[in-house]
Amino acid sequence: MNLYIHRIHFIISTADRPVANAIAAQLDPDTGGALTFGEPSLSADGSEPATHILSSTAATAAMVAAMGPVLAGGMVPSIQFWTLDAATETLQASNVSEATGQAWTVADTLAAAGLVRVIPADPIV
Repeated sequence: MNLYIHRIHFIISTADRPVANAIAAQLDPDTGGALTFGEPSLSADGSEPATHILSSTAATAAMVAAMGPVLAGGMVPSIQFWTLDAATETLQASNVSEATGQAWTVADTLAAAGLVRVIPADPIV
């Protein structure tokens, strides 16, 4: 039986990256929690500099419960989240005004946050 019944999309500002990764390391100490929020890759118009970070993770019900205080706000001021049913990819909860029960994708998350992926001015060839 798959215990990872949720998928959570997170978006944070680059300023909150250190504290968000420190909290993620406490919640997930053995499998890379400290690396949950990688390099900034999002901005409002796709131009540099990137201002936000997207992370998406599979989660058990226990993990979602443990994240409750973080998701409730205050610990990571900029955090936006969307919790999905992993099997049906439908939205279950969010701290952004979105109707639950609808199909949800990463593209929907980016649109709801008003962000797009940054395209580097000098892409690596």
